[in-house]
Amino acid sequence: MDGFGIPPEPFLQALLREEGTWGLAVHDSGRRIVFALRLLRSELRLSLAETGALRARIPGVVREGTRAEMQWLKQLLDAQGVESAVVPVAVHQG
Repeated sequence: MDGFGIPPEPFLQALLREEGTWGLAVHDSGRRIVFALRLLRSELRLSLAETGALRARIPGVVREGTRAEMQWLKQLLDAQGVESAVVPVAVHQG
């Protein structure tokens, strides 16, 4: 595991237990949303219906997972000039 992308399932569950759940919040509007949705659809292999559901969540948290996953997606969006942030959704307690 290199710290980017989606980790294999056993690591994914361990990371979620250890670090909590993180979200990718997209704050942009206008034409850059199209770039964001196209990129997320491609990278996450989403259907058109799934992509439409993401669109309905903008502005706001469009995806949840590990911190590494969300940082990876944020870097991809940053490269397209899309304003986004990685935010804690449910942080591990203890």
